[in-house]
Amino acid sequence: PGQEPAPRRDVHVAAMEAPSAVALRQLANELSAEDAASLASDCLSDLDAQLDELQEALTLRNAEEARRLAHSLKGTSSIFCLDALREAAEAVESSARGGDASHSLSLMAPLRSAATAASAELRTAVTSLAAHSVLVPMS
Repeated sequence: PGQEPAPRRDVHVAAMEAPSAVALRQLANELSAEDAASLASDCLSDLDAQLDELQEALTLRNAEEARRLAHSLKGTSSIFCLDALREAAEAVESSARGGDASHSLSLMAPLRSAATAASAELRTAVTSLAAHSVLVPMS
C-alpha cells in the first residue's frame, strides 16, 4: 500500500520512430519487406527526375502538367508519410491549378528542400526496415 506502480518498460518503439518508418513497416506487413523497400527505393530514385519535370513544366508555363506532376508527388509522399514533402507538393499543385506559374516557380525551392529532407528520412526508414527484416536481393 502507498507504493506507486513501476513505470512501464514496454513503451512502443513506434512513438520514437519517424512517421515514414512506421508507414514503411506497415507497407511491409501488407506486402512484404522486399516490396516495401523496392517501392521506397523507386520513390527515392525517381524523386530528382520528378522535381526536374515539374520545374520544366512550370518554366514552360504548362500549368496542367505541373499540377498533375505535383499531384503525383503529393500522392507518393502521402504513402510514406513524408508530410513536409506532401505539403510542399500540395502548395505547388494548388498554385498550378490557379494558373499562377510565377508563384508556382517560387514554391520550387521549398519543395526541393522538403524533398532533400524526405529523401534522408526515407533512406533511414529503408535502412531500419532492412535491419529488422531479411531482404532477398532482387534479380
